[in-house]
Amino acid sequence: ASGVGMKFLQILPVNDTTSDGSWRDSYPYNARSVFALHPIYLDPVPWSDKPFYAEYARRGAQLEALPEMDYEATMRLKFDFLDALYAHCGRSIIRRKDFRKFCSDNAYWLSPYSRSCASATLYDRRRTEHFFAFVQYLLHRQLQDVHRHFRQLRVVLKGDIPIGVSPDSVSVRTF
Repeated sequence: ASGVGMKFLQILPVNDTTSDGSWRDSYPYNARSVFALHPIYLDPVPWSDKPFYAEYARRGAQLEALPEMDYEATMRLKFDFLDALYAHCGRSIIRRKDFRKFCSDNAYWLSPYSRSCASATLYDRRRTEHFFAFVQYLLHRQLQDVHRHFRQLRVVLKGDIPIGVSPDSVSVRTF
């Protein structure tokens, strides 16, 4: 954007739309939460030094080589990676002061969202509320880093309003 003189870049909704684990979850206007970010957007590269990263990178490269996106396989791979990452460093991250502050500052939406995800039948029952808060914390930090980078380039990163939420969404049931 900066290289071609653009001053604004708008991103489509990046909210979590996961409802049944199928390709239908890729529709951006059926959000599970108006606040939660979609786990598919987590960049695994910052953890490339972890011993388990190479296997997920190899599997990701196989998916990228397909003629079209396999959304369901991509989501399974993303959650497999997140499970491995949480097992590796989740406990230490959820003890950090900045994680606790994130959870406290966002409790109004994060608590019901994490509780809803932890009880959803489409997710592995081993995934706890802490797991889903951990994922949202990582996504939040990643988006903050992107925002900072864009500011340095003097480009405004503009989000979209999640006007289309699922009638079964956490936001509809909670607020």
